[in-house]
Amino acid sequence: RLAPAPQSVSRVCVCMSSTAELAYTLEGVAQGMREDGRARLDLRHLAIECSIFAHTCGSARVTLGNTEAIVGVVAELSEPESDAPDAGRISVSVGAAGNLALPDYGGTDAVTFLEAALAPLYSHKALGPALRPLC
Repeated sequence: RLAPAPQSVSRVCVCMSSTAELAYTLEGVAQGMREDGRARLDLRHLAIECSIFAHTCGSARVTLGNTEAIVGVVAELSEPESDAPDAGRISVSVGAAGNLALPDYGGTDAVTFLEAALAPLYSHKALGPALRPLC
């Protein structure tokens, strides 16, 4: 019988679809094995290329094993909201190529999930003083 997951593990595994999946994963970790045949401490090859797109403020290609992510960031200056003219504003949108197999997060597609997950990072009230000079 598998011991209950510690509180910290439960918080980390929020993307797992069921308690059975979490139990399966934790049991594999306890036995030092992974689903793909690698040992628990075997790492995948990691490669990072920066500045891959010319017309972005930043871009990168990250390859981890057979998984590849390509990201481009474009920053645009715009007018602040009329009800907060000295507050500054940041907005983030996430895009993905149409042929990607993205997971479903409880009825929310991965792009919407990522946008919602990033929102607290760029909308935190501590950013206000940093954004004010941009107004």
